[in-house]
Amino acid sequence: NPSNNCPDNLLDSNAHLNSQNTKKYVTNTSGYTGVIWDTERQKWRAQITVNYKTKILGRFESIDEAISARKFAEIKYNFNPNHGV
Repeated sequence: NPSNNCPDNLLDSNAHLNSQNTKKYVTNTSGYTGVIWDTERQKWRAQITVNYKTKILGRFESIDEAISARKFAEIKYNFNPNHGV
C-alpha cells in the first residue's frame, strides 16, 4: 500500500533495490522504461542499468523488439515486476 508508511508495511531495501522499483519518467516518449529512439542510427535502443552501469541491450527496427529485449533483461536481472509502471 503506497500510502501506508507504517514500518510493518515497508520492505527492507537499499538504494540499489529501490532504483529497480522506480516508475516511468514523465519525459519518457516511448511509453516503456529503458526503450529510447536513437536518432543517430534511426532505430529503437533498449538499455538497462544494473549495478550503476548502463548496459545497451541492442538496437532494433521495431519498438516491439526493443520492449521484448528490455523485458527479458528485467527478468534476467531480477527487477521488480512493477518497475516502470
